[in-house]
Amino acid sequence: DDIENVADENSAVKFLVFGAEANGKNIYSYNAAITDAVYIEGIVAAMKADSLGVPQIGFIAKSEDELTVRDAFLNGVAKVNPNIKVTTTSGEDAGAVAKELINAGCVVLASDYEDVAIADAAADNNVFFCGFGTEKLMEEHEDSFLCAPVYNFSQFYIDSIKALVDNTEFKSQS
Repeated sequence: DDIENVADENSAVKFLVFGAEANGKNIYSYNAAITDAVYIEGIVAAMKADSLGVPQIGFIAKSEDELTVRDAFLNGVAKVNPNIKVTTTSGEDAGAVAKELINAGCVVLASDYEDVAIADAAADNNVFFCGFGTEKLMEEHEDSFLCAPVYNFSQFYIDSIKALVDNTEFKSQS
């Protein structure tokens, strides 16, 4: 609603909105199809847990209301080994939640958001983790980092800016 109100008041400005279903003459919304990458992340996590002979993975969800990303991860894990136990939890303190999962026997951690505390807990306890949304944690945690699905909007931005400059029709994407 807020973006739609601002857009109405600023009709000469074009708005690109990520992760929302905003609509208007000068509002263009887009979203990422990150679940395919998260599915592959689940496969990687399961392969690592299998190789260690400990079929336990922890998944830390930012919200227990949005389960699309988690479900993609679980499907990837199940593709490798449906007997791997994945414990899903959430909490305000990601580091504390990560440590609880490690203490419960999880040898790989993953989440649907980036938090350095998860990476730190994994590294400090000699377990592995899958990042989310960026690979920047890889350099600081190279011994425990497995992979991370990453948003890459470069071609989308190039096409969008070109459409805006050329004053051609812009299409919202998802």
